[in-house]
Amino acid sequence: MSLHYAIRPADPGAHLFHVTLIVERPDPAGQRLMLPAWIPGSYMIREFARHIVRIVAFAGDRKVKLGKLDKHTWQAAPVDGALTLAYEVYAWDLSVRAAHLDRTHGFFNGTSVFLLPLGHEAEDCVVDILPPAGREYAQWKLVTGLTPARGTRRGGFGTYTAADYHELIDCPVEMGTVCARGVRGARCAARDRHHRARAQARPAAADARPGARLRGADPLLCVFQRSWTAVSV
Repeated sequence: MSLHYAIRPADPGAHLFHVTLIVERPDPAGQRLMLPAWIPGSYMIREFARHIVRIVAFAGDRKVKLGKLDKHTWQAAPVDGALTLAYEVYAWDLSVRAAHLDRTHGFFNGTSVFLLPLGHEAEDCVVDILPPAGREYAQWKLVTGLTPARGTRRGGFGTYTAADYHELIDCPVEMGTVCARGVRGARCAARDRHHRARAQARPAAADARPGARLRGADPLLCVFQRSWTAVSV
């Protein structure tokens, strides 16, 4: 069986991702779900769950009671059949450890947006990564280490897969027009997987003019704001 996620930049201006999760065979005693409080490679407690601003559960078209057990764990009432979670994540963290979304780009780590149904860690994961609505986002592309499913072109929105939850949260996603311009990157091997390392250049405080470019930077590196952010995708 698979865990089926879908994520969409629902409102870039309000920094909100909308996420759904379908658990085909939830725990008959009531499925528990958690969002990690850490990120692979950086194990400081970060409490990503505080950015979930709204969450509901359904079985078919029936709303299911959902209780919060602690800061990052929920439990749904027992259901017959599949359990669906729908929730919104506020994404306004300019570091590379969480999630960020605005009208210029979107970025997320799986630990910030993908709930884990406890007991289903080893199941394969299917993720529909959907584009934001609106003509202003028509040129957005994406970059990720997730595997494109059949019918999805690498760099395009569509369906991606991961072997299990651990692989899912180890593959960040960057989206926006920067990706569409074919940003160059350095390839590195990590856990038998190639990741494309992308540097997003932002002018330093001493040179914050719109369109300013860091000295010596590749011209394809897009300049947005006021610091350097190194993003592994």
